[in-house]
Amino acid sequence: EIPATHPPRYDVEDGVALVPINDLPRVAGDYKSYGVVGGGKTGIDAVLWLLRHGVAPKRISWIVPNDAWMFVREAVTPPFAEGTGFEAATFFR
Repeated sequence: EIPATHPPRYDVEDGVALVPINDLPRVAGDYKSYGVVGGGKTGIDAVLWLLRHGVAPKRISWIVPNDAWMFVREAVTPPFAEGTGFEAATFFR
């Protein structure tokens, strides 16, 4: 589900500004703190945007369901598997 077109599946307290990421540049003010919900690409983009725009890390709370593991694809893909479409399957056999 896209946050901009669907309501959240959790309660939001009165007085909390719930903002889809596409609206963040338009409405980001000088809030005391920021909360980012979600550990996927969109959540990562929101955190990075806040950091790049001067928000101190201690003012950002990031709520994720699980820790994310990210890899540099070129570092974990063996050269013989590149371009075959079976990079992960070949590597993990």
